[in-house]
Amino acid sequence: MQRDIRLQSVAMRAVHQPHLDGLRRSSRGARNSRSIVLGQAASLLGDYVAYLTLPLYVLSLNNSATELGFTAALETLPLLLFGLVAGALLDRYSIKPILIAADLVRAGVFIVLAMGTASGTVHLPLVLASAFVVGTMSVFFDSGLQTLLPRAVPDSLLVGINSRIALSRTFAFTVGPALGGIIIATSGGFPLAFGVQAATFLVSALSLLSVRTIYPRVKGATEALLPSVLSGVKELLRLRPLVVATLAASFANLVFAPLETLLVVYVRDYAPPTFAIPDAFTLLFKDQAAIGLFLGIQGLIGTLLLLAASRLAARARIGHLFIGGLILMGAGFGGMLMMGNFFGFIPAGFSLAGVGTVNIAFVTSRQRLSPPEYLGRITAASRTVAYATLPLGTIIGTAVAQRVGVQPVYKIGAVAVIIVGLALLPTTLGKLVFPRRSVG
Repeated sequence: MQRDIRLQSVAMRAVHQPHLDGLRRSSRGARNSRSIVLGQAASLLGDYVAYLTLPLYVLSLNNSATELGFTAALETLPLLLFGLVAGALLDRYSIKPILIAADLVRAGVFIVLAMGTASGTVHLPLVLASAFVVGTMSVFFDSGLQTLLPRAVPDSLLVGINSRIALSRTFAFTVGPALGGIIIATSGGFPLAFGVQAATFLVSALSLLSVRTIYPRVKGATEALLPSVLSGVKELLRLRPLVVATLAASFANLVFAPLETLLVVYVRDYAPPTFAIPDAFTLLFKDQAAIGLFLGIQGLIGTLLLLAASRLAARARIGHLFIGGLILMGAGFGGMLMMGNFFGFIPAGFSLAGVGTVNIAFVTSRQRLSPPEYLGRITAASRTVAYATLPLGTIIGTAVAQRVGVQPVYKIGAVAVIIVGLALLPTTLGKLVFPRRSVG
């Protein structure tokens, strides 16, 4: 009898163990989600402080849109150079130490910039080198984070965490540029702004220390590096909707990159505040602070719109989210250009919401469609192709703006992005419903 009771107890534990494992995964996944979102919220806030302060610092050196373009291009060029290799390495090694190391290196770069600007020893070559190093670390971090998420949270939380990171990004866009503008306009100046950026990378690194994966790492191929990279590209080519999304994002980035880079110049030269300002608010509308305020209000509008879009993400066709985001991007910047004044932050906010919507659809599709053992390589290959056109688009767009002005660049870019979105409707991407994550 005692033996039967023991066998029954063992059998009961065996029956209920999967349920208990599921509860533990959900609990750990929820904690991971909070840690990751908190760290990324801090890191993204620093990113968008630098989004305003680094271009303004480059412009303060020689007031050259071309030099601004080269700085932005050098920050995105590493994705083209190292993106595929990063994916192969992420599938071979533990991801979390790579992410933490990338955060620490980026923090170190901005500490150097903060100290150098404080002492007056920073010149353009150091800024260009810093942009390249930060861009290189971002290649490993961004692809690595997207690869880590499906191992750190349950499938049911993937859309939620991708949406929260996207919301954190747009909220950071709300606060970061305005904060950066106020810092520059006050006694802190560029050294304090760069110091804030360094601190946020350290917060991100600390938040990752508490993350524990809930699914074991699926061991990828053990072949040499080049064959491993090529196998990831081949797997990407088999996923037709993802190929279409990647190529569309690549072309959209070609025409959209200069619009984002030149936004600081556009607000400064074509949309300064011209209305009466009460004395109590003069500081907010003064020079660089006014640019930061424009970007901040744009970010607030984008955050509110993206919050609404993220609620539809689980129910809408993932392809329609991607396409709708592209159209919103182009229409927003087109509307900003048509208004031609400081209140252009309203349609510009719609453009920012479009960027976030595209990112939610693009990232989640990669995570759900990719076989786990190829996730790092497919993510890196897709991101490399999608963002490979950023340096070229930035250099061409800023060079054209230097010759003929910023407004023609915005006209061409806004129309081109809308056309790309409409052209995708009859494709396999346009017909893609929300995909289930591959398990093979």
